[in-house]
Amino acid sequence: MSHFEQFANVRTIQNSVEHFVWHRDKYDRIVRLVSGKDWYIQMEHELPKPINEHKTMFIEKEMWHRVLCTNDDVENNLIISIKDKKY
Repeated sequence: MSHFEQFANVRTIQNSVEHFVWHRDKYDRIVRLVSGKDWYIQMEHELPKPINEHKTMFIEKEMWHRVLCTNDDVENNLIISIKDKKY
């Protein structure tokens, strides 16, 4: 079972601890928040940082990271747009 659902370049991650999975990506990636409140991204060996609306994030390929949420509303899913940078 995957920790997310994806359609085209839009990914949805449910607000549930079993979906806050450490993982790495095959490509450099640019990510933008579509919706979700009180979500954070945590890179390996770093403290979590808020995922902000209207701000893009760069995630380097093969960098361990995860998302997590401090809001316990199960309807508060994280929805992000993703653009892989395939050089």
